[in-house]
Amino acid sequence: MMKGREVWKLFATAALALAGAKIGRAQFTPAPGSPFMAGAGPAAIAVGDFNGDTLPDLAIADSGNATTSSSGTVTILLGTLTGGFTPAPMGKNPIAIANPTAIVTGDFNGDGILDLAVASMSGNLVMVYFGNGDGTFQPGTAVTPAMNAPSGLVAGNFQSTQCSDLAVAYKSPAGSNVALFLNPPACSGSFTQALYTPAASSAVTGNDPAAIAAGTLNGHPLFAVPNELDGTVSVFLWNGGSNFTPLSSPSVLPGTAPPTPKPFPVAVAIADVNNDGLPDLITANEGTNNISVLLNSSSGQFTLAPGSPIAVGAQPVALVVQDFNHDGKKDIAVASYGANTVSVLSGLGNGAFQAPVNLSAPAPVALAAGDFNNDGNPDLATANMAPNNSVSVYLNSCCGLTMVSSASGAHLAAPASLVSIYGSGLAGSTLAAPSLSLPVSLGGTSVTITYSDNSQDVLQLYYVSPAQINAVMPAGAKTGAATYTVFAPGGTQFGNITIAPLAPAIFSANESGTGVAWAQFVSANLAFSNAFQCPSGGPGTCIPLPWNVSAPGSYLVLYGTGLHTANTSDVTVTIGGQSTGSTASGGPVLTYVGPSAYQGEDQINILLPTYTTNPGLVPVTIMVTEPGTKTVVYSNTVTVSLYLPGAH
Repeated sequence: MMKGREVWKLFATAALALAGAKIGRAQFTPAPGSPFMAGAGPAAIAVGDFNGDTLPDLAIADSGNATTSSSGTVTILLGTLTGGFTPAPMGKNPIAIANPTAIVTGDFNGDGILDLAVASMSGNLVMVYFGNGDGTFQPGTAVTPAMNAPSGLVAGNFQSTQCSDLAVAYKSPAGSNVALFLNPPACSGSFTQALYTPAASSAVTGNDPAAIAAGTLNGHPLFAVPNELDGTVSVFLWNGGSNFTPLSSPSVLPGTAPPTPKPFPVAVAIADVNNDGLPDLITANEGTNNISVLLNSSSGQFTLAPGSPIAVGAQPVALVVQDFNHDGKKDIAVASYGANTVSVLSGLGNGAFQAPVNLSAPAPVALAAGDFNNDGNPDLATANMAPNNSVSVYLNSCCGLTMVSSASGAHLAAPASLVSIYGSGLAGSTLAAPSLSLPVSLGGTSVTITYSDNSQDVLQLYYVSPAQINAVMPAGAKTGAATYTVFAPGGTQFGNITIAPLAPAIFSANESGTGVAWAQFVSANLAFSNAFQCPSGGPGTCIPLPWNVSAPGSYLVLYGTGLHTANTSDVTVTIGGQSTGSTASGGPVLTYVGPSAYQGEDQINILLPTYTTNPGLVPVTIMVTEPGTKTVVYSNTVTVSLYLPGAH
């Protein structure tokens, strides 16, 4: 049986990756594994932490597909450390509901666990699903009374209580309406004691309301509804009384009078885009392929902002507002179904915006924002209509100082793990540690980390350059939120990082956290071979080298980080769908997980199974269960090539 230290002596060259490992960086790049499969006909998307692991998860309303007799579902995807997603536990996922067209999150029963509310247009109802806290949900409860064709849904704490309320835009035979459903004082989430019903004190909108957004004005809830057929936006204020108060007459969007095309506004957001303290409106206009920015005045009237409407891709159908570049000014992201794009427009702070930068997305119909890889930057997710039936996730690596796992690029560290810091002005020159006795300062650059209890440690350094630092998190690092300080000849900079008990990550040969693993194969007689080759010498050119698995006793040796304190019994490695630790005989066997001879680096040895069919290029992932919390944490996914001569 091989031991980790013995095998490491054979493959010391793997440590060369520590000196210059880099993660590809751009403003928005697809998350590892993106796109992710959803159900038939995705129509809406919501973000929230459904399983209590502090990572954002996704809930997708799938409207169904008549050709496959699918009447509609809600698919739950759970977030991972790298910004990727995996399906929630089966059995209660997906959730069946007829033709869901809108979905929101909220705590509707006051238990501190996120719940879901889903609008079913064809079913003429809104269903509430209470969360179990593990990514699954209880059977749904209908919000009463029933409504005709609910088209928009928004949740919020409209009464300043501990639980969420609901506002619904819907289409009724007598006219289109907005209804406010208030949670009972006991936070039952049943809404049977709702103060406002469609028959009693609803707000009448324009023709064919397509969505609804919520904000605040002078401390009171504010609601905006785009009226698709009228080309207008209705705005209502609720002051806690028995009725909604129209803030102004419906704002008319350009292009409503013949012969110009109608704008057909289908989405709306409320945000202060000119920093005057008043809520403004942004609409996505499907008919005129643009967005309208409407600035609020102190009198409650809305007027077009300078340069508005702004052209985006064909058929814009969804939008979100965030500060994507951390400059204190609101930015806009718009999903354009007809153009297969997401447009990101940077705000100037006065209601005007820079020209859009476009991302490729396959037929996006819904859009959401969240910090999916926990790096402090808002990311984007789109729900993509059939035939794609998927969710695309785009990670934002915009600006400032960023610390990530040196292996996976995830914004997470663990005690004794390898981390990389990216930025500018981090060092006066490029230097590497002269020996494996790592220094705490290189060329005048050092890094200090401050934990939540204000205690501090100094990181040991492998490598510094003006744009990157590779270092080792202290073995005694305290878990939780922490700040780090880079002291460099050019100045001092600060950043934030979350330290987890375990943060499994696997090195890839292309230094991107994906693709072929930086790994070795070992035969039964200890002959070894790299799992990759780089034909042009650079990391961007590395390709897998196939390993003959016809002879028994072969090992796969992975190198990673974030596993120093892991117990072998809590670690599972999955290779091409076969997992270690399973009860089935003949599967892969984990024989060692723990530190290598290099500080911060971990080594994982797996005895490969006996194959009867040709495996081919297979994915490899590590899963760790934290002993205390029982939280399951996944690594990034890499690949290796295995072949069985003569097999097919």
